[in-house]
Amino acid sequence: MPIDNFETLFTNDDIIKSLKLLAGARKAYALTPSDIVDETYLCRAIHSNSDGTIRVLLADDTTPVDLKVVSGAVYNIRVKRLYVTGTDAGISIIGIE
Repeated sequence: MPIDNFETLFTNDDIIKSLKLLAGARKAYALTPSDIVDETYLCRAIHSNSDGTIRVLLADDTTPVDLKVVSGAVYNIRVKRLYVTGTDAGISIIGIE
């Protein structure tokens, strides 16, 4: 298991969480569209492979929002669900954590 320097330098959990959000990405994975199930991980940002519209549920929201995305762009939003309904076919979204 790799050492996480933020956890070894600081003991306050709130400080550790804040610093992790400022640190660089640690992993990336494809989001799985679903109208019912939340993602396993709460990503810090998303990357789109094409132009179009996606419907997402953000980390602290209860109502989904429709967003226009541009190919190759990174959006600093915390997505807990990518919907099938409302998301253009053929768009692949990568979650960045």
